[in-house]
Amino acid sequence: METKKKRISERPVTGRAPGPPWGASIRAWLDERGLTQAELARDAGLDPGTVGHVVRGGHCTTETLAKIAQALDIELVDLLAAPGEIKSLGDRRDRLVVTVLKELSEDAANAVMHAIARRRQDRVRSRLDAARRLPFNED
Repeated sequence: METKKKRISERPVTGRAPGPPWGASIRAWLDERGLTQAELARDAGLDPGTVGHVVRGGHCTTETLAKIAQALDIELVDLLAAPGEIKSLGDRRDRLVVTVLKELSEDAANAVMHAIARRRQDRVRSRLDAARRLPFNED
């Protein structure tokens, strides 16, 4: 009984993390705007190969995504949401922060994430304090 090794392309894909969300988002924006990847590349001042790579969900810099967003006349955070997904301003801001943090050093990223968590805790505390105030206790 002879066993053959499977080629990499024949192996089942399991446990694979989903790619970045911007590929599907850019495709949706291109469809909505009636643009081709080549037109987007021209408008963004990027190489068509780079745009193709990004549209397929490939990794790129925030600067590249910013150029694409500007060419599509949308906000950068709109590329980070699934197509058609409506997010609050806070969620959009948080997605943008996470993307930028991925390009920072680990120490800087941890410091910023800690500051964000502390700010959220402060907001929750202030809401709870406001809810606990009784109308007859006011000075």
